[in-house]
Amino acid sequence: MEGFIEQIATKLGIDSAIAEKAVAVILNLLKQYAGDEKFSSLIAALPGADQMLADSDTSSNSDVVGNLTESLGGLFGGGGGGNPLMELMSGMQSIGLDMDQAKTVGLEFLDHARVTAGEDVVKNVTDAVPGLSDFI
Repeated sequence: MEGFIEQIATKLGIDSAIAEKAVAVILNLLKQYAGDEKFSSLIAALPGADQMLADSDTSSNSDVVGNLTESLGGLFGGGGGGNPLMELMSGMQSIGLDMDQAKTVGLEFLDHARVTAGEDVVKNVTDAVPGLSDFI
């Protein structure tokens, strides 16, 4: 994942630590929605992703974002539950990325995952995240 992180940092002109946090935000969101079996298949195929996830502190940010969107309920769609895309965007904004940068990181991550893990593994994970297939 280290090479991929550097690629994202260079492409966006951001610090590699921010790029790593952005990928951790994505991984945490996928983990939250995909379930253990599907997510484990993805993580196993992305060398270094498991350690990045373990090292990240974005799970606490994800909880805060999830609680916020849940509190706001139907305002963002979904009957009281969090909206995954709002959670993702909020997580990205919390580390200083704007919408365009967040979209670039997300799409680049998915492209990298497809090449590394395979289309079927990525599709199984992304299909589990409500609304994500409309975005990608």
